[in-house]
Formats: sequence, C-alpha cells, structure tokens
Amino acid sequence: MGMNTIPAMPRREKSPGLGAEAAIASAFGFDVVAQGRVTGLEPENTLWAIRRAAEMGCYGYATHVRLSADGTPVLMQDPSVDRTTDGSGAVADLPLAALRRLDAGMGERIPTLDEALDLARGRLHLFLEFHEMAAAVTAVGCIRRRGLAKQITLVSARSDILAMLDSLKLRIPVEFRTENATSQALYRALLDRAGRISCPAQGLTPAFVSHAHDAGLRVGAWGEDLEALVYGAMMGADYLITGRVDMALAFGDLMRALPYPLAYSLGNWPMMGVTSADFMAELHAL
Repeated sequence: MGMNTIPAMPRREKSPGLGAEAAIASAFGFDVVAQGRVTGLEPENTLWAIRRAAEMGCYGYATHVRLSADGTPVLMQDPSVDRTTDGSGAVADLPLAALRRLDAGMGERIPTLDEALDLARGRLHLFLEFHEMAAAVTAVGCIRRRGLAKQITLVSARSDILAMLDSLKLRIPVEFRTENATSQALYRALLDRAGRISCPAQGLTPAFVSHAHDAGLRVGAWGEDLEALVYGAMMGADYLITGRVDMALAFGDLMRALPYPLAYSLGNWPMMGVTSADFMAELHAL
C-alpha cells in the first residue's frame, strides 16, 4: 500500500445484474473508526493508539482537541488530565511543558495535534472533535499548514463551532455529533452544512439513516460492545466509531464471509420479530 493511501474497510459494492442479493451484501460494508483505547489496551488519545489503529487497517481515528495554557492544541478527551494521566488539573491551566511531563499510560506522553497530523499523514483519517471555539480555530491553522484538509473531519456537537468552520470556507469535511437520532438533529446537521452525522449506535433507526442518506449525509454510529456495533451496522451506518476495533473488524469480516441467505436474515432481524437477545446468541454462536 502506498504511503499516500488511506486504508478503508473493504466495501461490497452493488454489481449490475445481481439485484437484491447485491443490495443486501452492500449493506454490510462499513468503515471502522477507532477511538480511545482502540482495542481496550492502548493508552487513549496517544500516538501509540493512532499508530495501532493504522496498523489494524482502520479507516480513521477519532480524538478530541483542547488547548494548553500557552495555546498549543493537544489530544485530550476530558477537560482535565486527571482520568487519563498521572497528573491533575485542567488542560487549559497547564502549559505544554507541564502536560508533556505527564504519563498518559505505559510511558506515552500527551501528543500535540501537530504530532498526530504528522503520524496520520497518508495512513488514516483523523476525526477531530472540538468543545471550544479557540481550539477549533487553532487546529484549522495546523491542518491548513500541512495541506491535510482531505484527510481530516472536523467534529462538534456545538452549532456555533460548526457555523464558524463553515464560514471559513475550508473545504474540510464536518461532522455533527449528537446524542439523539431525530429529525431535529438532521435539520441541525444540514443547517450547519455538515457532511456527516454521528450518534449512539442503538439510537439509530432505518428511517433516520434513510433520511440522512437522502440528504447526502454519511452516518456514523458509536458503540463499545458487540451488540451496539452489530445494531449500528444493521441499521445501515456508514462507519462505526469504537474503542473496540478488534470486535468491529472481526464482525465486518464475518458479515462479508456469510452466505447470502444467512446474511439476508441477519440483516432483517428487527423486522422479522427476532428479539435482540436471540439474535446476539446466534451471532455469538457463529
């Protein structure tokens, strides 16, 4: 694979003449976006985690960007360093030098956004989530200096941040992140000119995904256990966002290997009156 190729999950495309079988088969194609600890083992939001996601063949890695006290964008999910490092205090109150002295797990250091961009270049797509306007503006500068607009998706649950990003005419993909798969959420995503929308996997419905696709949006589903990942894929999510990449990749391989009749029945389990518990029992048995 060339250095400028971003890996993606193999996707089953519709083939002329195969009709319904091809349509069902294509429904099981989804990309895997790692987040957090990747397989549950790697220190989250670190260069090690990003490297591991790329090595496993993930399409992307999702992380959060915050500013240090001296204005450097770093990868950190929480407002404070307490949960994921051996230190304490708010990220915004600590200068970069102090943040770099902290152990983010197994000797890993808190990475700067610049380091993450350099590592991901040509290897995988980065989904960068923002909670503060200043962090988003600063990060955009880093992305543009490196010419990586096509390899990044800017993510936020805040409409004011997404509107600001749209006003800059960046031509960088944008994702609206929401807790609720509702028509109101779709309207907000379109109003903010997002190209993607993501939500908890088990909040998805076939109608929501269908309406999102009709509006030109790609749909992401978050999940940290097998049932959530399976549900998100069956509802038609385009990509699964998870800290259990190992399970997501294995499930994708299984779906592509299943014979057509079995894949068809699995894909229609909610409409066939099959309970979630029965479906999961059958899947585990496979």
